[in-house]
Amino acid sequence: MRRVLFVCLAVLVLNVAAFAAPVLFWDFENTTSSGSVSTSIATSYDPNVSGLASQTGGGPAEDFGGSIGMVLLTRFFGTYNPYITFTTADSLYVSDLTFQHFDNHNPGFPSYPGYSVQLQLDSGSGFVNVGSPLGVSGANYGSTETILLGLQLAPGTYTIRWMPEGLAYGSDTNTEFFALNDLSLDTTPEPASLLLLTTGGLALFFLRRLRRV
Repeated sequence: MRRVLFVCLAVLVLNVAAFAAPVLFWDFENTTSSGSVSTSIATSYDPNVSGLASQTGGGPAEDFGGSIGMVLLTRFFGTYNPYITFTTADSLYVSDLTFQHFDNHNPGFPSYPGYSVQLQLDSGSGFVNVGSPLGVSGANYGSTETILLGLQLAPGTYTIRWMPEGLAYGSDTNTEFFALNDLSLDTTPEPASLLLLTTGGLALFFLRRLRRV
């Protein structure tokens, strides 16, 4: 029984790994800026999906140099927020959002010693929280995080933004920056399709066992 359970899990993991892929990606090296606002067009891996990343202000984007390069940066995070907008011509299952983040937390500022960042989705009727909040502090500065979303989206235009929560005081970070790099909007087949794939894999496994008996 344990072996059967192990095979089930292995097949499911292999299916997810085989089909998970970015649908949109930003390294922000193509960023253009006007005043305090910067915009970066996504690299699209699906001809039916397009998107851009920007911020409501508090920029512009900055070049961190070295292996990091250009980042999409927002100061007064909370008053100004980074966001992505994307349009899909087909139904789209968004599994997660992956990004590298940079943020500072100086004593005396609202961002010290840390706070949380919440993703919010607007499908045309206002923003709602999606995924779990991400804690940011000096301990995970520069780390790459994956926020699980599990969103089944109909054709249309959507916006995802980053919002701070749990600041020490006030409603924004008071000049302390929050920045994004190597941002990836990821997709997998919807769960029903994965279930079919897993079931098919298990059926083949048991058929092979029966033939050996």
